Amino acid sequence: MTQAWKNTGSEEPTSSTGGADRFADHTAGIYTAVTHYYAATDPSSGASWGADELGIIWIDSTNEIDAAGDDLGPVVKRWVMATDAPTYGWRTLGARSYVALEPNVVALDLSNQSTTGFADLDLNAETSSLAISALVQVQCEDSGTTSASVFASLRKNGTTTDANVRKVYPQVTDIPVTCMFLVELDASQVCEYAINASGASAMDLRIDVLGYYERA
Repeated sequence: MTQAWKNTGSEEPTSSTGGADRFADHTAGIYTAVTHYYAATDPSSGASWGADELGIIWIDSTNEIDAAGDDLGPVVKRWVMATDAPTYGWRTLGARSYVALEPNVVALDLSNQSTTGFADLDLNAETSSLAISALVQVQCEDSGTTSASVFASLRKNGTTTDANVRKVYPQVTDIPVTCMFLVELDASQVCEYAINASGASAMDLRIDVLGYYERA
């Protein structure tokens, strides 16, 4: 633990105001030492932290706000109750809610696909470790007869509830349809996609990531 103390010297105060100021300085120093960490390593690691440490601030000197070398300073994190279970962990303070990608990133580009079940689409490289959902642009085209059973699907990895599945339906043979929507990501920034083609080697599917939302 790295403690931060305000060094005010050892001289005696010459007035009641000076004494009050000295007391305030020492109190602030004690508070900072107890509740703030400035360190390169996680102070909770191996320490069995839980409810007693709620509110403690970790100034993570190994990371920077956007990326290494951006000179925006260390990341500030607060120890919080992450779920009602309860589980505890660090929440980054001041993180941007939405991060736009310029230019867009092509995450998937498939041609002449047949029907396939859900498969993982790892967006770790296109997002960040704080990302909880991605804004995607999906282009879907099918060379066969279109119907209600012909579509491409996206969902959060591991989701089984149909209400949480996003579907894109080609509406005219050999004409692409483009949609834009959010897809949730799991803790490893993975979602899933599936193809319901009209026949063998009939569907083209492209997924671009436009940006992503982070935990704030």
